[in-house]
Amino acid sequence: MNIIGNKKAESLLTVLLLLLFPLFSQPTTPLVSKKIESLIKIKPIRLSEHPQGRDPLIVYLPMYFSSSQFLTETRFELPPKKEIISVHLVYTRYRQVDTFDQSLLNAKRFLHLSQKLPGLFDQENVEWRIFEQTKGKREEEARKMFHGFIIFLKEPVPAAVRTSEMGIIDDLLLQIHDSLIEVPDKDVYRIRKKYVETGRYLPRRSDKIEKGLRYNKAGIWMREPEMKVVLDSIKRKTIKGYTTFKGVYTGSNARIKDIEVYNQLRNKTFKRKWAFVIDVTGSMAPYTGQVLALLQTRPNLATDHYYSFFNDGNGAPEMLKRIGNSGGVYTVKTSHFDSIYHTMQRAMNAGSGGDLPENNIEAILRALKKWPDTDSVLMVADAQAPVKDMKILKFVDKPVQIILCGDISKFIPLDYVRIAKATKGSIITNEGEIRDLYLRKVGQTVEVGEAEYTFTQKGLERR
Repeated sequence: MNIIGNKKAESLLTVLLLLLFPLFSQPTTPLVSKKIESLIKIKPIRLSEHPQGRDPLIVYLPMYFSSSQFLTETRFELPPKKEIISVHLVYTRYRQVDTFDQSLLNAKRFLHLSQKLPGLFDQENVEWRIFEQTKGKREEEARKMFHGFIIFLKEPVPAAVRTSEMGIIDDLLLQIHDSLIEVPDKDVYRIRKKYVETGRYLPRRSDKIEKGLRYNKAGIWMREPEMKVVLDSIKRKTIKGYTTFKGVYTGSNARIKDIEVYNQLRNKTFKRKWAFVIDVTGSMAPYTGQVLALLQTRPNLATDHYYSFFNDGNGAPEMLKRIGNSGGVYTVKTSHFDSIYHTMQRAMNAGSGGDLPENNIEAILRALKKWPDTDSVLMVADAQAPVKDMKILKFVDKPVQIILCGDISKFIPLDYVRIAKATKGSIITNEGEIRDLYLRKVGQTVEVGEAEYTFTQKGLERR
């Protein structure tokens, strides 16, 4: 019954659009009509009032209340040499009559927009959204609110930058090779502070102590002995040697200082279904390339698992970004490496982040929603970038293992510790995998390989 009903609704919608076309002076192409048919099916996002602000990368195209006509003063000139990243249709939920058909009005609005900006409907990678404002409860209030379209633009990523970033990735794909190595047994020591007497004695008066005065005897005053700190090393454990494959970079690109991400993943076992969620913002190209190089080494990873690349909003203005809906997440499930490569390339070309905090959790949730049979998530993230959407972490119901890119030799940021702790996941480092963080409390010590970390209010601090 539902399938038949849906098909009837779609056919009626198509007829409706065809009946609308003669109402306009300019012809509407079949491609545009098909595009509009898909756009009016978008589920509206309800909010009190759509935010507005002055920005050279935002263009407002206002319409009259409850009408598909643009205001007479509306200007349709878009700034040159800019890329369109998103279009919002905005209206109020208020209805003058109960029989009012919002879908019909939206169709007319999209048709008018296609005539004013015909090239807009031919562009790829434009994100379309519909927003229904709930603030206006009465007609006079609703009329004062914005109705119409808001177009968001961005500065295109310079071709030189795109070429440079993709050049790094392509270089890694060609220049990473596996080598079989022998790792010998290794003793791990802990450095301990020990206080010993110097053989001299301290004056009882503080001013004499500050002047550096010392005595050779305790004397009748029973002076306190002077102490000094001596560093002492004690054996903590022995890590048994082993034989393993290790990746070696044979290229000469100065930006590639090591291939730790590749080697952290090279011998890892991926059982059941995994979603790889990979940050491609900013300077992540050297690390993204290492993940792709791994897929070339282990082609079964491309076949058996899922991939999600995120860029924190496709370079959109910060006003456009909402927690859980910043956008810029590109997903792919395929048995072909080239499809993963091109999906990653699209994500990189579409944007490079913007503000420093990024939408890591949104990218995870998008992957889990698309692939509900996922058992675990592997997130490759920028250690220097905070996570902007920690408030939606509670919706992540699968373990998240994290590889942090950048310097974590002394410190692992709290956001990533919290993600691993809350999801019963782990953090992968050069020394090994930090597990069971959900059992740890602030002040406790965590050991992994040669390293010792203390769980603090700021994260994991290496001792």
